[in-house]
Amino acid sequence: MRFVTGGTAARVVWLGPNGRWRAQPLPMVHGAPSQGAFAIASRGEQSVVVGGDYRDPAAAAGVAVVGRCGAGFVPSQGAGLGFRSAVRWLDDHTLLAVGEQGASWSGDGGRTFVPFGATGWHALAVAPEGCVHAAGAAGRLGKLLRR
Repeated sequence: MRFVTGGTAARVVWLGPNGRWRAQPLPMVHGAPSQGAFAIASRGEQSVVVGGDYRDPAAAAGVAVVGRCGAGFVPSQGAGLGFRSAVRWLDDHTLLAVGEQGASWSGDGGRTFVPFGATGWHALAVAPEGCVHAAGAAGRLGKLLRR
């Protein structure tokens, strides 16, 4: 089990093999209530974290990081990394991250991200058959069909 925190400290927290909770700081913007880590997607030991500052959603301040719990996290590279509120793995190498200013995708496990549409979304879910469902402001719903 892994989760992330924001506000005064951007951290990833996980349950270690000894049954004790461990925490590691993340190299992303933090310090204000609107800043920090907002979502984590894990696949095995690999995790990708997104967040940023929802009051300044266009700022690209280290909002996606990739790493192994306990082995360090490094910022992802690329365009389209403003505030992101949700991230999901689509397969072993591909991720989709969304925020109110648009979406980004990664084909290399989160090391780099590129823009994927300007429509804002707040939440993501991946159905067992692979369809991606998104929810946005004012009740907007979206569906991405994968081929």
